[in-house]
Amino acid sequence: MLFDDGQSVWDILVDVLDSAVLIICIMSLLLCLRALYNAQMLKNAVVEFFDQQYGAQLSKDERLEFLNLWYAMIVVNDIFIICGTVIKLRISSATITEMPLYNACGMLLGVGNLLVWIGILRYLGFFRTYNILILTFKRAIPNVLRYMACIVLIFCGFAFCGWIVLGPYHVKFQTFHSTTETIFSLINGDDMFATFAILPWENSMIWYFSRVYLYTFICMFTYVVLSLMISLIMDAYGTVKDFYEQGGPSSRLTDFINEVSSSSLSAECAKHRVQGSFGSFDASLYGCRRTWCSCFDWLKKKTQRRSSDMFDSADSRSSWVPHQRLSD
Repeated sequence: MLFDDGQSVWDILVDVLDSAVLIICIMSLLLCLRALYNAQMLKNAVVEFFDQQYGAQLSKDERLEFLNLWYAMIVVNDIFIICGTVIKLRISSATITEMPLYNACGMLLGVGNLLVWIGILRYLGFFRTYNILILTFKRAIPNVLRYMACIVLIFCGFAFCGWIVLGPYHVKFQTFHSTTETIFSLINGDDMFATFAILPWENSMIWYFSRVYLYTFICMFTYVVLSLMISLIMDAYGTVKDFYEQGGPSSRLTDFINEVSSSSLSAECAKHRVQGSFGSFDASLYGCRRTWCSCFDWLKKKTQRRSSDMFDSADSRSSWVPHQRLSD
């Protein structure tokens, strides 16, 4: 009887925890969607501003700077956890007994948990050493994906060749799935001797072909493919490290932001921060709001005055060009 009572209390505690996780994930999802929406609205405003004031169009990379991929990943993560938690609550209440939903619940919660731990890397980016590694991974991903697209073609060629030729004679090459698993294991040095030894000696042509096939595949993917992939990552690491030491290339957005960050703006923001930091919580929020309002008001007046001067002196066109600092 005690065991049953304890078990029911434990089930209640688990349901309360699941409900709390569900509420937190819903709040996180709404906040991240709001942040992504505001970023897109800001992007549209900046695109319109550059088009009207400077006659310049933002490039694709500059537009992507307004998209926070961490927030996008958190949105996907929250959706997975919310769906998985809802299914789990229904399973706990015995309203669902289908096995596919059990599997779906496990997959949703498992992938959501994976993305949560990956999202923790974002906070390590505040430290210089860890941020170099994260930026290296971010910079190397496009080149690695393009390189992998080429390697997949070669890998599929070897897989189909081994399946067609060695399938009737080798147990590990009887199906296409087993063939891909076998040659992928050979890349990592797994079970090499068994792969060579299982093939019988009776058919000398197939035996010699298998040796040439396996030696060629192992040498190409172990000594060439993996080494080139490592070199791509090391090249990205060297580039990011040089950016940290010597400074990276600037863009029109960074030049514009650096130009409008003048001493008067800093002084105005600092004044409001000091006024709102020693009061109550409401006063602090009010001070922060006044800080941002004053910053944006100053930026608006500054850019309007500057744009009017430019239009008067240069036939209604800006003399500022991309990757060049704005003149006072």
